[in-house]
Amino acid sequence: MASNSYGTGSIEQRGDTYRLRYSVNGRKFANTLKPGTSKTEARKQLRALLGQADTGQHVAPSDMTVNDWLDQWIAIGAPGRKKEPVSAQTLERYCQLLNEHVRPDLGARKIQQLQPTEIDAVYTRLRTKVSPWTKRQLSSTTARHVHSVFAAALATAERSGIITASPMKKTQTTPKKGEVDHGVALEGDELSTLVAGFKSSSLYAIVAAASSTGARRNAACVAVVRFRSGKEDDSGRRVFTIFGIPIQQFCWMLACQCTESQRGSAMIQRRCCGSMRCSPSGRMTG
Repeated sequence: MASNSYGTGSIEQRGDTYRLRYSVNGRKFANTLKPGTSKTEARKQLRALLGQADTGQHVAPSDMTVNDWLDQWIAIGAPGRKKEPVSAQTLERYCQLLNEHVRPDLGARKIQQLQPTEIDAVYTRLRTKVSPWTKRQLSSTTARHVHSVFAAALATAERSGIITASPMKKTQTTPKKGEVDHGVALEGDELSTLVAGFKSSSLYAIVAAASSTGARRNAACVAVVRFRSGKEDDSGRRVFTIFGIPIQQFCWMLACQCTESQRGSAMIQRRCCGSMRCSPSGRMTG
């Protein structure tokens, strides 16, 4: 085993592998480089580590994985550049994107060893990936959202001192922004016809509620999932909700043509489209 000293650090060679040893403020560190790394590159990395120690930017080696950091980032509200937590609905979308497109490929990697080329490889796969929900090729808009969310997570890791620099800064590709499909706006009679067509469907309540509130597609999909699952109250009864509001209360609001209701800090305009009626008990009729 050969060893060479460089200032307050040294390089040890074991076969085709180099280990860097150095100290920062009296604390000793060791960093084993991946096999095949040249001695020139080992010297370069050691100089960089010593330089970071001199400028106070040194980050202690850690076994934290990408999954570990994403869990921590989500737990504090997924803050971005403004250092503010996002809304609950946005956080839910972040979790979905990360769980489906980032964690399977990169979750087990140590975050300090994550390479830009590995992120590029994920973006390459996104271009041909099929969505498990639509069974169609993943849209460029979704790929761009994956990039934005993961970039924000890594940027926060850099600000927190978890990593020295975000590998996102050196990626060679970035998913391009896609064109947003705004759909087609329906007239009042067309909307009533659409809702009436769902009368015999178990989704009738959801479609009618979404048409009455002007909910966007993603919000309506989340409402469907939550409505179908329901939650048990203190007495053990299963309570079904639409947009977080018990369905009986929601239907009664529509029937009474309430103009506004408050959920958290958001004001949602609610207008009855005239295609649905309901009784105080929440039973919906056409």
